[in-house]
Amino acid sequence: MTPLLLIPGAVSDLGWQIKAVGDFNADGMSGVLWHHATTGQVAIWVMNGTTISSVAGPGAVSDLNWQIKN
Repeated sequence: MTPLLLIPGAVSDLGWQIKAVGDFNADGMSGVLWHHATTGQVAIWVMNGTTISSVAGPGAVSDLNWQIKN
């Protein structure tokens, strides 16, 4: 898996939090899983190196206290 170096810029909505980094689409590159602490929305940045190649929005999680478990 390619290591991910992410240098964030200004974020206008501080409710978004990175919850995980991993290969979510089995392409051999890391992606970023985001969760919005207030709305429950979930988004995945599919990465190509340090460039966002696409964004997936699988929906919202109703339980705002959810956690990723291995």
